[in-house]
Amino acid sequence: MAAADELRGAAEGEAHAHSGRVVLGSYITALPALRILLDRLRERMPGPEVEWRAVDNVEQLSLLVDGQIDGVICYEPPPEGISVRLGTEERFACMPGTHPLALADLADVPVIGYSPHVDPEFRAFWAVDPRPDGTPVRYTDHTATTLESYVALAGLGHGIRFIPEGCLHLMPRPGVRFVPVTDLPPCVPVLAWPAARPLTPAFGSLLRLLRAHARTTDRETLRKTGRRWWNVA
Repeated sequence: MAAADELRGAAEGEAHAHSGRVVLGSYITALPALRILLDRLRERMPGPEVEWRAVDNVEQLSLLVDGQIDGVICYEPPPEGISVRLGTEERFACMPGTHPLALADLADVPVIGYSPHVDPEFRAFWAVDPRPDGTPVRYTDHTATTLESYVALAGLGHGIRFIPEGCLHLMPRPGVRFVPVTDLPPCVPVLAWPAARPLTPAFGSLLRLLRAHARTTDRETLRKTGRRWWNVA
């Protein structure tokens, strides 16, 4: 009887979780991937309703702290808290299409500046600062926080930015090219949330789905199948 009551309680909890709502933030470039991923997960098991909100690389932390979103799809290093690794992506250099230098010559090219509110560890990773030889990066005076803004600035010849592979199909721009950076380690997309905040049943249900999905997105599996972390079979 006790076991039956426990099972009934668990089933009711799952039903409540599936009928709940989760608010996820992400860069706008992650929206197509997130939609594909959530649709595939729902094909396997019902999940909670997911409301999406666009964030930039400053808001991804501030909105989490303020409790305006339950979690954020972002890239490592993630905001302080807990995270679930979703997969890996290669990194590309976003640069002017008329830039005369080869990729190996980018050491002296400035990186488009970041907002002072961006986490220093996050900025260092995405600017590759310092470079492998220990040379510090030179930044422009810009404070670009969105992909749209720094792709536009790169196209105008103000500097470069390193971006994840998932952005390529969404951000084709005249006068801008995306060059693969083969000597950099890949970036890691994650779902991050504050460690101190109690999980809602709906968010807990989503986490279980994503943890199961993450086990199939190791880099070697993706390389062999030619798939990406958001559409792995």
